[in-house]
Amino acid sequence: MTYAALATQIARIAWGRSECDSDGTLVDVHFNENDLHAPCDMLARLGVLRDNIVSHSFPADWSPLNEARLIRHVGEPTEGDLLLGLMFYTEWFPSEAALSNRHPIFSRDRTCWKPVAGDLVWAVQGACELLLKLKAGSWQANGDFWPRSAYSDSYKIELYWTSRNEMIRRLGSEKLLYPPTHCPPKDLAG
Repeated sequence: MTYAALATQIARIAWGRSECDSDGTLVDVHFNENDLHAPCDMLARLGVLRDNIVSHSFPADWSPLNEARLIRHVGEPTEGDLLLGLMFYTEWFPSEAALSNRHPIFSRDRTCWKPVAGDLVWAVQGACELLLKLKAGSWQANGDFWPRSAYSDSYKIELYWTSRNEMIRRLGSEKLLYPPTHCPPKDLAG
Protein backbone atom coordinates (compact mmCIF):
# COMPACT_ATOMS: atom_id res chain seq x y z
CA MET A 1 0.00 0.00 0.00
CA THR A 2 2.75 2.44 0.90
CA TYR A 3 4.64 1.72 -2.33
CA ALA A 4 1.62 2.52 -4.51
CA ALA A 5 0.72 5.57 -2.42
CA LEU A 6 4.24 7.01 -2.78
CA ALA A 7 4.26 6.42 -6.55
CA THR A 8 0.77 7.92 -6.92
CA GLN A 9 1.72 11.07 -5.02
CA ILE A 10 4.87 11.53 -7.11
CA ALA A 11 2.72 11.14 -10.24
CA ARG A 12 0.26 13.77 -8.97
CA ILE A 13 3.07 16.27 -8.41
CA ALA A 14 4.56 15.57 -11.85
CA TRP A 15 1.03 16.01 -13.26
CA GLY A 16 0.62 19.30 -11.36
CA ARG A 17 3.77 20.58 -13.11
CA SER A 18 2.69 19.37 -16.55
CA GLU A 19 1.73 21.33 -19.62
CA CYS A 20 -0.13 20.25 -22.74
CA ASP A 21 2.13 19.46 -25.69
CA SER A 22 1.09 20.52 -29.20
CA ASP A 23 -0.68 17.17 -29.67
CA GLY A 24 -2.55 17.46 -26.35
CA THR A 25 -0.27 15.09 -24.42
CA LEU A 26 0.43 16.10 -20.83
CA VAL A 27 4.18 16.58 -20.49
CA ASP A 28 6.35 17.40 -17.48
CA VAL A 29 9.33 19.25 -18.98
CA HIS A 30 12.24 19.15 -16.55
CA PHE A 31 15.56 18.89 -18.43
CA ASN A 32 18.22 17.18 -16.34
CA GLU A 33 20.38 19.74 -14.60
CA ASN A 34 18.23 20.18 -11.48
CA ASP A 35 17.36 16.52 -10.79
CA LEU A 36 13.63 17.13 -11.34
CA HIS A 37 13.84 14.21 -13.75
CA ALA A 38 14.68 11.76 -10.93
CA PRO A 39 11.11 11.29 -9.59
CA CYS A 40 9.84 11.07 -13.18
CA ASP A 41 12.43 8.40 -13.97
CA MET A 42 11.12 6.41 -11.01
CA LEU A 43 7.64 6.55 -12.53
CA ALA A 44 8.92 5.61 -16.00
CA ARG A 45 10.48 2.54 -14.40
CA LEU A 46 6.98 1.65 -13.17
CA GLY A 47 5.32 2.25 -16.54
CA VAL A 48 3.41 5.30 -15.30
CA LEU A 49 5.25 7.85 -17.48
CA ARG A 50 7.00 7.73 -20.82
CA ASP A 51 10.58 9.02 -20.82
CA ASN A 52 11.22 11.60 -23.56
CA ILE A 53 14.78 12.52 -22.47
CA VAL A 54 14.13 16.13 -21.29
CA SER A 55 10.51 15.48 -20.37
CA HIS A 56 8.14 12.74 -19.31
CA SER A 57 4.62 12.31 -20.63
CA PHE A 58 1.43 10.85 -19.22
CA PRO A 59 -0.81 8.36 -21.00
CA ALA A 60 -3.98 9.88 -22.46
CA ASP A 61 -6.20 8.24 -19.85
CA TRP A 62 -4.26 9.49 -16.81
CA SER A 63 -6.36 10.93 -13.99
CA PRO A 64 -4.87 12.36 -10.80
CA LEU A 65 -7.96 11.14 -8.92
CA ASN A 66 -7.02 7.48 -9.41
CA GLU A 67 -4.18 5.49 -7.97
CA ALA A 68 -1.31 5.23 -10.44
CA ARG A 69 -1.34 1.99 -12.43
CA LEU A 70 2.02 0.46 -11.68
CA ILE A 71 3.77 -2.24 -13.66
CA ARG A 72 5.74 -4.03 -10.97
CA HIS A 73 8.84 -5.90 -12.17
CA VAL A 74 12.41 -6.74 -11.27
CA GLY A 75 13.84 -3.36 -12.40
CA GLU A 76 11.44 -1.18 -10.43
CA PRO A 77 12.65 1.50 -8.00
CA THR A 78 12.78 0.59 -4.32
CA GLU A 79 10.32 1.96 -1.79
CA GLY A 80 13.26 3.98 -0.42
CA ASP A 81 13.78 5.49 -3.88
CA LEU A 82 10.11 6.55 -4.01
CA LEU A 83 10.28 8.01 -0.50
CA LEU A 84 13.38 9.93 -1.53
CA GLY A 85 11.63 11.24 -4.66
CA LEU A 86 8.58 12.40 -2.72
CA MET A 87 10.69 14.14 -0.09
CA PHE A 88 12.73 15.79 -2.86
CA TYR A 89 9.52 17.19 -4.37
CA THR A 90 8.26 18.59 -1.04
CA GLU A 91 11.59 20.35 -0.56
CA TRP A 92 11.67 21.57 -4.16
CA PHE A 93 8.25 23.22 -3.78
CA PRO A 94 8.41 24.76 -0.29
CA SER A 95 5.66 27.36 -0.81
CA GLU A 96 3.25 24.69 -2.05
CA ALA A 97 4.19 22.55 0.98
CA ALA A 98 3.62 25.37 3.50
CA LEU A 99 1.08 24.87 6.27
CA SER A 100 -0.81 27.94 5.04
CA ASN A 101 -1.79 25.88 1.97
CA ARG A 102 -3.07 22.88 3.94
CA HIS A 103 -6.35 21.32 2.75
CA PRO A 104 -6.47 22.87 -0.73
CA ILE A 105 -9.57 22.48 -2.88
CA PHE A 106 -9.23 20.45 -6.07
CA SER A 107 -11.58 21.34 -8.90
CA ARG A 108 -13.11 18.05 -10.10
CA ASP A 109 -15.63 19.59 -12.50
CA ARG A 110 -13.72 19.59 -15.76
CA THR A 111 -13.46 17.44 -18.80
CA CYS A 112 -9.75 17.93 -19.48
CA TRP A 113 -7.23 16.76 -16.91
CA LYS A 114 -4.78 19.52 -17.78
CA PRO A 115 -3.56 20.99 -14.49
CA VAL A 116 -4.91 24.40 -13.52
CA ALA A 117 -3.79 26.92 -10.91
CA GLY A 118 -3.73 25.30 -7.50
CA ASP A 119 -3.33 21.71 -8.68
CA LEU A 120 0.39 21.62 -7.84
CA VAL A 121 -0.47 22.86 -4.33
CA TRP A 122 -3.10 20.10 -4.04
CA ALA A 123 -0.56 17.47 -5.15
CA VAL A 124 2.27 18.69 -2.89
CA GLN A 125 -0.06 18.98 0.09
CA GLY A 126 -1.13 15.37 -0.54
CA ALA A 127 2.55 14.43 -0.42
CA CYS A 128 2.97 16.27 2.88
CA GLU A 129 -0.07 14.46 4.34
CA LEU A 130 1.33 11.09 3.23
CA LEU A 131 4.77 11.84 4.66
CA LEU A 132 3.11 12.99 7.90
CA LYS A 133 1.21 9.65 8.13
CA LEU A 134 4.45 7.78 7.51
CA LYS A 135 6.12 9.85 10.27
CA ALA A 136 8.59 11.00 7.63
CA GLY A 137 7.93 14.73 7.97
CA SER A 138 6.13 17.44 9.91
CA TRP A 139 5.06 21.04 9.79
CA GLN A 140 7.30 23.38 11.74
CA ALA A 141 6.32 26.35 13.93
CA ASN A 142 7.09 28.72 11.03
CA GLY A 143 4.64 26.83 8.76
CA ASP A 144 7.25 25.06 6.64
CA PHE A 145 7.00 21.34 5.96
CA TRP A 146 10.19 19.44 6.72
CA PRO A 147 10.74 15.90 5.61
CA ARG A 148 12.84 13.99 8.10
CA SER A 149 15.06 10.99 7.82
CA ALA A 150 18.27 10.11 6.10
CA TYR A 151 16.58 11.21 2.86
CA SER A 152 15.55 14.69 3.93
CA ASP A 153 18.07 16.95 2.21
CA SER A 154 17.23 17.66 -1.42
CA TYR A 155 20.84 17.03 -2.46
CA LYS A 156 20.33 13.43 -1.32
CA ILE A 157 18.34 12.78 -4.48
CA GLU A 158 21.77 11.72 -5.72
CA LEU A 159 21.22 8.56 -3.66
CA TYR A 160 18.57 7.62 -6.20
CA TRP A 161 21.10 7.59 -9.03
CA THR A 162 23.38 5.37 -6.93
CA SER A 163 20.48 2.97 -6.30
CA ARG A 164 19.53 3.05 -9.99
CA ASN A 165 23.12 2.34 -11.08
CA GLU A 166 23.32 -0.56 -8.63
CA MET A 167 20.13 -2.02 -10.13
CA ILE A 168 21.63 -1.69 -13.65
CA ARG A 169 24.75 -3.49 -12.43
CA ARG A 170 22.66 -6.31 -10.92
CA LEU A 171 20.39 -6.69 -13.96
CA GLY A 172 23.14 -6.25 -16.55
CA SER A 173 21.28 -3.71 -18.70
CA GLU A 174 19.68 -0.30 -18.29
CA LYS A 175 16.81 -1.46 -20.54
CA LEU A 176 15.74 -3.89 -17.82
CA LEU A 177 14.91 -0.99 -15.49
CA TYR A 178 11.76 -0.46 -17.54
CA PRO A 179 8.81 -2.85 -17.75
CA PRO A 180 8.69 -4.93 -20.93
CA THR A 181 5.38 -3.35 -21.98
CA HIS A 182 6.75 0.16 -21.61
CA CYS A 183 8.95 2.00 -24.06
CA PRO A 184 12.40 2.74 -22.59
CA PRO A 185 13.88 6.22 -23.03
CA LYS A 186 14.51 7.01 -26.70
CA ASP A 187 18.29 6.84 -26.24
CA LEU A 188 17.97 3.20 -25.02
CA ALA A 189 15.45 2.04 -27.61
CA GLY A 190 18.07 1.46 -30.31
